[in-house]
Amino acid sequence: MSDELVKILLFMSRHAPNDGQIELARKIGYEGIKQIDLVFSKDPVKDLKEKGIKNKTISIVAPSYITNILLNAGYTLIEFVNSPVKRGKMVFCCEGAYIYSLKCVTKDYQGNQWDAFIEQRYVQCPISIEEQVESSLVPTESREVSE
Repeated sequence: MSDELVKILLFMSRHAPNDGQIELARKIGYEGIKQIDLVFSKDPVKDLKEKGIKNKTISIVAPSYITNILLNAGYTLIEFVNSPVKRGKMVFCCEGAYIYSLKCVTKDYQGNQWDAFIEQRYVQCPISIEEQVESSLVPTESREVSE
């Protein structure tokens, strides 16, 4: 099935998504997550295009200079927030996610001046930390998760 028929969230990370991230993706309208192991260069837009990624909304684990370039290029980014509760055991659980996009608005009534800001929205994970299956912080093989 193509991504147009089944809405899959592309997850740029060395780590496979955990069940909390998968359920959160479903909560915001996706049917699953496809992990893509991608090391970004200084030109992340080119990196995504070279991987054949056309989606303008992606989930990403990357430094802020990479996310800033992607936001300026018109991408909407989903950043999962992991609970620090179990990091000492080298595992993670999902607390929620921020959805970021760059918005431009007029500063004056004539529309001659523009202002830009990053809009962010937080979405709580539908599964509690206690209910989630722990996910290793040690990178694993890529896997596609969907139903």
